[in-house]
Amino acid sequence: MVPEAYSTYSPDIQGLMFIGLIVGVVFAEFALSGHVSDRLVARLARGNGGRRTPEMRLWLGYPAAIVSSVGLIVWGFSIERKWHWMTGQVGFFIYAAGMQVGNMVLTAYIVDNYPEHAMRVIMFYSVVINVNCYPPVGSISAFINPWFISIWIEKSGWIWTFCAQAICCTFGLIPGYAALHIYGPRLRKDMPPIIGGKT
Repeated sequence: MVPEAYSTYSPDIQGLMFIGLIVGVVFAEFALSGHVSDRLVARLARGNGGRRTPEMRLWLGYPAAIVSSVGLIVWGFSIERKWHWMTGQVGFFIYAAGMQVGNMVLTAYIVDNYPEHAMRVIMFYSVVINVNCYPPVGSISAFINPWFISIWIEKSGWIWTFCAQAICCTFGLIPGYAALHIYGPRLRKDMPPIIGGKT
C-alpha cells in the first residue's frame, strides 16, 4: 500500500517509507520484548506463590494488540488527511512495535507452554509468520488483504479501511489471548508425550 499511499513520491523515497516499520520492530525487540516479559512473569510469579505459568506471558499481548491498532488508525488518518509523511512513519512505528511485542509474546508462550515440542511448534509458527509477512489481523488476512485492499480503500477511504483493520486486530487478538488464558492449561495438560525422545 505504500506506493499507492505515497504516489507523489519517487520509488526511491517510497522505499524509505518502510523505515518506520523497521525501526518499530527493532525498538520493540530490544527495548520491550524479552526483558519486559521476563520481569512481568517474575512479578506475577511472586504474587502466585513463586509459581510461574506460561499464561503469565500473555498479559503483554493485550496492550500489543491495542498499540498495533492505534498504529493502523494513525497511518490511515495520515494518508487520507494528507498529513506530513512523518506522521505515517509514526503510525508504522507504533503498529510494528505492537506487532513485534505480540509475536514475542506468542513465541515465548509457546516455548514456556510446550518445552518438549518447542522446536516443532516454533518452526511452524515462524513459517506461518514469515510466509504471511507479519499480518495486522492474522495469517489469513495477510494472504487475502492484497487481493481486495485497493478496492476497499476506493470504496471506504483510507481511514475507514485501516480503522476496520484495527477493529479486527483488537477484537480478534484480545479474545484469542483470553481464550489462551482460559483454555491454555487444559490444552497443555492434554498434549501427548513425545514418543522416542526429545525434539
